Amino acid sequence: MTLSTIGIAILGAAGLILAASLYLRAEPGVPGRGLLLALRSTSLAIVTLLLLGIEIPGPDPTRPAPEGGKWVLLDPDFSMTLSSNGEASLWEESVELALAEAGGNGRLAIAVPGEAGLEALDPEALSRRAPLVPFADLRVAVARLAEAGADSVVLVSTLRRRSEEIEALQTETRVPLRLVRMGGSTRNLGVSELSLPARASGEEELEGQLGLFGEGGSPGDSALVEIRADGEIVGIVEVAVPSAGQEVSVPIVLPAPPDSGLVRYTARSLLDGDMFPADDLRARWVITGQPDRGILLVSLSPDWEPRVLLPVLAAVTGLPTEGYLRLGDGRFLPLVREGGRVDRVDAEGVRDRLADSEILVIHGSAADTPEWLSDQIRLHPRVLFLPSTPQGAELAGLNVEAAREGEWAVAGDLPASPLSPFIAGLSLGGLPPLSRLLAASDPPGTTALQVQGPRDGELYPVVILQEGESGRRVLALADGFWRWGMREGDGRRAYRALWGGVTGWLLERPADREGELVQPASLVQARGEALTWSVASAAGDVELTLTRLHEGDDAPLEEATGDPDPSFRGSLLPQSDRTATIPSIEPGIYRFSAHRPEAPGDSVLGSGLIEVEAWAGSLRRPPLEAPTVMLPNASTGESGGPEGGRPLRTH
Repeated sequence: MTLSTIGIAILGAAGLILAASLYLRAEPGVPGRGLLLALRSTSLAIVTLLLLGIEIPGPDPTRPAPEGGKWVLLDPDFSMTLSSNGEASLWEESVELALAEAGGNGRLAIAVPGEAGLEALDPEALSRRAPLVPFADLRVAVARLAEAGADSVVLVSTLRRRSEEIEALQTETRVPLRLVRMGGSTRNLGVSELSLPARASGEEELEGQLGLFGEGGSPGDSALVEIRADGEIVGIVEVAVPSAGQEVSVPIVLPAPPDSGLVRYTARSLLDGDMFPADDLRARWVITGQPDRGILLVSLSPDWEPRVLLPVLAAVTGLPTEGYLRLGDGRFLPLVREGGRVDRVDAEGVRDRLADSEILVIHGSAADTPEWLSDQIRLHPRVLFLPSTPQGAELAGLNVEAAREGEWAVAGDLPASPLSPFIAGLSLGGLPPLSRLLAASDPPGTTALQVQGPRDGELYPVVILQEGESGRRVLALADGFWRWGMREGDGRRAYRALWGGVTGWLLERPADREGELVQPASLVQARGEALTWSVASAAGDVELTLTRLHEGDDAPLEEATGDPDPSFRGSLLPQSDRTATIPSIEPGIYRFSAHRPEAPGDSVLGSGLIEVEAWAGSLRRPPLEAPTVMLPNASTGESGGPEGGRPLRTH
């Protein structure tokens, strides 16, 4: 036993004795006193045993679980679609290897996203499966096998993973684990980012950012990137092929949008000999011809965030931005660029600008937030909150615990959300940690980003998307995002991608009127993930139909032929935050129509376009070297097999 388990045992025993003595001395002698004391003592004993991680023999009687013995676990990452020898794919070779490794006694499974972690398959079912998007969590999959009593695990993967994830496998797994790497480096150039303003006036040039990654290039190797607007080429960029594991960002300037309304922009990389087309194209939709209203930031406490955030918001939205810092005398100091004139503004002047803003950003809100500002916040349809205290978070209707100091690392595993297409595949694990977290347990809304506790590793939401009758709200519940924007490379890319996704989601908010009561939470949604919808409370019962119009490539929409038969038809069941999800569908551009089931022709609740992006970032990380990832017997103590029993917590 370790010192920690000995301490838990001593405290547990002392707690039992103290609870029993206090109960016998202080509580009245009611009938059944002995039974009540036994129940109380049993509860404390069970909690102590759970903390000690006691194992008991036998299978879990509450849910089916994989049997013990040797298991072969496949990581069905989409990079397995790569060709191995010009004929078979890595997936086909992996299936053959898994069947050979399993032999007559081993069992087969694939890792899947979500809490389940894995899916057990027989050889015939495995042969019918195919690689998938997004990534599965290998730690969860191996942990499920260990808890189920596996004697050993062979993990077959391309190992295009974060090194931290593989290192965690080595330290956390409780069964002998052997890694088998399939494939290696290949020739590829992918588009990691196409950042454009969410809205444009239709009269000015568009400024944006292009991100690229690659591998397999030779010194001096270059390639082209075609940028199209509704299928027509509007720009060509020549870039050097990045080395494996590196990303480059290229600023782009495009002509004014050719039309008003929705304009679809695509960026496609063109590299001779590219072996992985799934990451060659990214798409973004820009709303043009709308009123040119701007972004207003009001900072209620001094901090670095507004100075770093304002230029990024201007770049990713294309909207004019202005910011104001509250002073001690109740007036506000404009946040202007170096060399600009600074004149103090009274509260009335800031209030006049609030009503005309497209997005309102409230930074540093606390208990002393002015009442006039609180009233405006409740009425504004699009607000980004960066509160500094629990009282500040209450302005957005969120109850949080006291602020927790410390360093909070961003979790690399992203929950499904409208921000997934913007930040998927970024190297989040290497970002500077955030500080001063406002911890919220099970908050209303959609969690888009999480952080891990500095000690227990527990996940806490740090970016939350909310939608209600008054509009859309985004809450950022920690300090220190500005450190990402100050760091070159991954940090700055993550900062731009995060706030670009946030502002894009805010600007897509539909009006709550007949014909617009049901809308996609984001115009572009990630491949392989559930599609998210916003459903106004006035919509009532909703039936949704999706019809595929376009392959999702860079061809013009009017030249593409779609499938006349619906790809999806079913009910939308909104949750308390008025969002609903449907299962993932094949990539492409779809026309959606939402109506009431009893009157499909006379009750249109929403219609328009939605795109499921074909992009897969599976080659964004190069494969790890074999000496780094070949693990010895990683079992440190009981194996979790049939003799060691199963953890009490799984019963």
